[in-house]
Amino acid sequence: MNERIDRFCENLRVKLTSIDNDMRALKAKIDSKALTAEQDIQSHLDSVKKRIAQDRTKLVAAQADITKWADEREAVTDEKIAEWKAKLEKAGVIVIWNAWGAFQPKELEALTNFVSQGGGLLAVGLGWSWRDYGPRGQPHPASTPGMRIEDYPMNVLFKPFGASWDVQ
Repeated sequence: MNERIDRFCENLRVKLTSIDNDMRALKAKIDSKALTAEQDIQSHLDSVKKRIAQDRTKLVAAQADITKWADEREAVTDEKIAEWKAKLEKAGVIVIWNAWGAFQPKELEALTNFVSQGGGLLAVGLGWSWRDYGPRGQPHPASTPGMRIEDYPMNVLFKPFGASWDVQ
């Protein structure tokens, strides 16, 4: 019986030793993976930070381009307004034909001032064409956002005077 217990104990010792060795190997593997995982995460994080920096540079450049474009457009509008004002001093009536492009605030101000100082404004427009085609000249459903008849540039121009186009 002692021999049997000795064999059982020896088998148990061998199995436990094997399990202990397997556990040490597994721990070493986990430690190795943890170390490389940390390095992989740091590498990925560095890559993301680099991309963010590059995108930030692109964003700053794009913002500068937009600012430049807006400044140039405002300068052109200011020049046009100055030209208009010089011409308006000699005119009695302004004629506007179906404007589909939005008026700039300074343009609206100049036209409103002209009319309020006794100048005439004759406008011809097709409200239904705004509803049906919009500013791009492409058919679209009447429910397309931004294509409301109230947004028609001619209605924006005439709102201060209490006049408007309708789609009926």
